[in-house]
Amino acid sequence: MARRAQLGTMSKAWQRPYVNVFKHFGVGSWTKSCMQGEVSEAMNKTVRAKVFRISGSVPASNFIQIPKASSQSMGLVGGYLCVQGLCGCARAQP
Repeated sequence: MARRAQLGTMSKAWQRPYVNVFKHFGVGSWTKSCMQGEVSEAMNKTVRAKVFRISGSVPASNFIQIPKASSQSMGLVGGYLCVQGLCGCARAQP
């Protein structure tokens, strides 16, 4: 019985660091985050989710900033950060 209670506690602790940062900080409504430059929002049919396309020739002037003020902390407690990205770069022709 004690082992089952311990496993229940461990599973809750294991799930604790997982958070959707874009949803938590309201990316899209831009209340707690901000965008600069060429950032567009679209629905991707492949992943069936809302995606943000960041384009432009100068990366330093095209970005999404979370949180809005650079002096604020995100308040995340997890030890890992997982980011999904897709490079839309064209292949060089041989």
